[in-house]
Amino acid sequence: MAKRAKPEAEPKPAPKAKGRPKGSGLVLAGVPRVNLLPPSEIQRRAAGALVRRWVAGLVATALVVSGLVAAAYWQRSIAAAQLAAEQARTMELNGELASLSHISQALATRTELTDLRAQAMGNDLEWRGLFTDLVRTLPAGTTLTGFELTTGANPVADADQASGVGLIGRLTVRTDDPADQNRMVDQLRALSITLAADAGSLTSVDDDKGFDFIVEVVVNQAHYSGDHLPEGGPR
Repeated sequence: MAKRAKPEAEPKPAPKAKGRPKGSGLVLAGVPRVNLLPPSEIQRRAAGALVRRWVAGLVATALVVSGLVAAAYWQRSIAAAQLAAEQARTMELNGELASLSHISQALATRTELTDLRAQAMGNDLEWRGLFTDLVRTLPAGTTLTGFELTTGANPVADADQASGVGLIGRLTVRTDDPADQNRMVDQLRALSITLAADAGSLTSVDDDKGFDFIVEVVVNQAHYSGDHLPEGGPR
């Protein structure tokens, strides 16, 4: 009688591993990254980057310099145009001045003639009125035998005529009384036109004809005509 075969035993499940539960995403280890480029290649790339930065800097500098040069040239062009315009204006004005040169010459001639007129008429005195004032100071019985008169500086417009020296004179008088010299000096000093009056020499005349005395007098500018002044001046 044949023997019945024993059924095969079912395999037992493998025991579960102890630790973290199934489905955890933690990776305990990975593939290491290694730079396989040789050092020479690394240096070459670094040098290339440095060269590119230098080239960019030089290009930027060249652009800035070019902009500055262009701006300077533009300003120079404007200045040159303005200078040319001013030079043309100057030449135009010179031409106008040349066309008016005869007026300048006429004005210069007028100024010169005015100066000559002032010099020529600066001592223009009202001689008749001056002599009338001087002669009336002669004492009775005396005679004016001589005189020396020197005009002073030309009067100035709007100046005080009473204080300016108009004339310096030396009057020679003959008299029989020597005291007439002092009398005449006193009468001269009493005149409104007199700035100073003093007695000079006193000498006797031969053959008992009396005495000759000198009186020195300084008068103001009241007797100047004033015709030399531009507006005629006050008389």
